[in-house]
Amino acid sequence: MAELLIGVAELGEAEGRVLRRWSVRTGVAVMLIAVAGLILLASVGFLLASLFLYCAEIWGTTVAALVVGTVLLFIAFLAFWAALRMTR
Repeated sequence: MAELLIGVAELGEAEGRVLRRWSVRTGVAVMLIAVAGLILLASVGFLLASLFLYCAEIWGTTVAALVVGTVLLFIAFLAFWAALRMTR
């Protein structure tokens, strides 16, 4: 009976080490995904700002804001429409 309890305790200890290693790896992976998402968001912001500045040189700030805003609204609409189609 004592050997059985010792075996169960050793098994629990080994499983605990595996669980700790798995949770650390998962935590690091989630953190890296979050950092990548923030960098992606910042890069999209810079790309949109550069598009706006380029259009502002050509058409002026008011028309550039209208054009860039309209393009972004259209892209958002397409993404929303695609999401609705996927959920049907």
